[in-house]
Amino acid sequence: LDLDGLSTATKVARRYLEAMEAEKWELLPAAIFVRGYLRMIARALEVPGTQDDTDELVEGYMARFHRARG
Repeated sequence: LDLDGLSTATKVARRYLEAMEAEKWELLPAAIFVRGYLRMIARALEVPGTQDDTDELVEGYMARFHRARG
């Protein structure tokens, strides 16, 4: 999927997908939304692995998010 397709599939605004991809933390909403977006993106992209793998992926991204945003 391209970003427009992913935005349509997940209902996540393209601007947030772009910010997430570029790690432009200041352009992202509150952490609770970002965590939910990550889970929706993983489902839409059919990320292989178990739920634990998805959780690890989400938590890794969220750790970088929290370090950057304080």
